[in-house]
Amino acid sequence: MSSYALAAPRYRSAAWQATAPGPIFSFGLGGTGQLIPALTSLIVDGVFDRFPTLKVVSVEAGCGYAAYLMDRLDAKHRFFGAFTNLARKPSDYVRSNCYFVAEPEERSIDAMLDLVGEDRILWGSDYPHIDSTLEAPNLIRESVASLSEARRTAVLGGNAAKVFGLP
Repeated sequence: MSSYALAAPRYRSAAWQATAPGPIFSFGLGGTGQLIPALTSLIVDGVFDRFPTLKVVSVEAGCGYAAYLMDRLDAKHRFFGAFTNLARKPSDYVRSNCYFVAEPEERSIDAMLDLVGEDRILWGSDYPHIDSTLEAPNLIRESVASLSEARRTAVLGGNAAKVFGLP
């Protein structure tokens, strides 16, 4: 379910909610379910081989799912890689072409920095979406408190500045 659709004024009206089949709320897991096949297609279809400098930033789904994606694609590549024209393992494309925006309360940020690379994890607040919180800055600070200063600086803005070419 998209939080964008549910944020539309017509879905907040008393008349619409009175006819709705039950409570209406935003459910954010759909993003991950959509991004896994999308990133898989970019990798397996050879887009990154054809466009090696292409950058893809995965937003609104967190970063933890990248571990599953990388492990699963590499495992299948061991069996079916001969049927593709990929020059490298699928996880190598994730590490070289993909960036992931961590959710403020994610607990796996340190592990994901190790897995995908210290320059591949960014932070986003998800504000002003219906399911965002004004506490996001405090939540992300808590999530990265145990990281080294260099990693905290990278996640909290340094990586985004590099990806988007900001000073």
